[in-house]
Amino acid sequence: MAETLVPTVVDYLVDTFTAAVPAKVKVFDGPPPTSDVPNDFVAVAYAEDEEASAVDGEAVLSTLGNNWYTETFTVRCQINSFTGDDDLRPRRARVAQIYNTLVALVRTDRSLGGLVKPPGLAQISGFAWRQDPYEDGAAVSAVFDVQVTGALLAG
Repeated sequence: MAETLVPTVVDYLVDTFTAAVPAKVKVFDGPPPTSDVPNDFVAVAYAEDEEASAVDGEAVLSTLGNNWYTETFTVRCQINSFTGDDDLRPRRARVAQIYNTLVALVRTDRSLGGLVKPPGLAQISGFAWRQDPYEDGAAVSAVFDVQVTGALLAG
């Protein structure tokens, strides 16, 4: 089978997201560190839930007999914003700012820089927001999925 698109797509998302977010927002390739975590971050190919996959999908051989596979996978990403006070409103606004920027990147270039050839495409396929008050502050996070469908010629 042809090579998977997963590594190149994850690399593309990390690089593109890094270039697009404000300078004080750190983008991680995978999970954030367990200590010295920045207040605002994006984690690409990361699932906070230990039972969930950072990337999951499948490759299915075409029934047309043309030796093509369709690879469909989801890259999970998380945006997090934390502060030392208990006001969630500014955290929601910060997460929304980052989320809107990243979603716009995917929506305006569904080929992800030409990595995903037509008729394949990339899209935001799901999201979930969470608000958590803590003793030492408040956090808002948004988890979102970048779904990619691409055609691969079997090798």
